[in-house]
Amino acid sequence: MSNLFIYRVTIESYPTEDGKPFDQTDPQIFVDGVYAYANPGGELTTPDWFPADLESWMPSDHTGYGPTVDKTGHWIADAEIFVPVFNRRHWLSRNAANRSAERFREWGCQVTVQKSAPIEFEKTND
Repeated sequence: MSNLFIYRVTIESYPTEDGKPFDQTDPQIFVDGVYAYANPGGELTTPDWFPADLESWMPSDHTGYGPTVDKTGHWIADAEIFVPVFNRRHWLSRNAANRSAERFREWGCQVTVQKSAPIEFEKTND
């Protein structure tokens, strides 16, 4: 019996008004949200679904390639922020699948992680 499993990450819903993925959402929402985050008490407000630690999604050198950035994803230049993008669904590592799911949960997404049955391998004559 194999101890190998596949973990599948599924995004059930996005918190955006239109329900679209972040990279397909109007960038002005992120521009306004970042501005409101940097200027609390102003007329703009940060959406409830923005992560509490928004700065960890912003590079320190404002180019999108800062050495202190540990987040990656879709770069929204006008807002100078990364947003998570769903570009991989299957993982061989439970930890990697959970890290991927957590990135989206930080942004208010509903995400599930599923585990496959043990994977069986057959001999082939190829």
